[in-house]
Amino acid sequence: MKKILLGILIFLFVLPCLFAKSVDVIYKGNKNKKQIALTFDDGPGKSTLKILKILEDENIKATFFLFGVAVDRHPNLVKEVYDHGHEIASHTYGHFNF
Repeated sequence: MKKILLGILIFLFVLPCLFAKSVDVIYKGNKNKKQIALTFDDGPGKSTLKILKILEDENIKATFFLFGVAVDRHPNLVKEVYDHGHEIASHTYGHFNF
């Protein structure tokens, strides 16, 4: 089963990259600094408050790609993410769980 899944992943993600003619890279921020973008997907949920606490303790900002169904269930957690100054983005309303 693992070999089949690996084959599917290679077919979907690796092979198209090998045959791409060019890749557009978009840079934001200071190119002279070593930076990363930290993102969280499919929230908010049971770990959101723990994540917010860790990010606050470390003075780190992140982007939360929130899942619409979860937003409907936990609007108070969305407000917490916003109140802590993090970026909020859409991770669709609902999608098939692969």
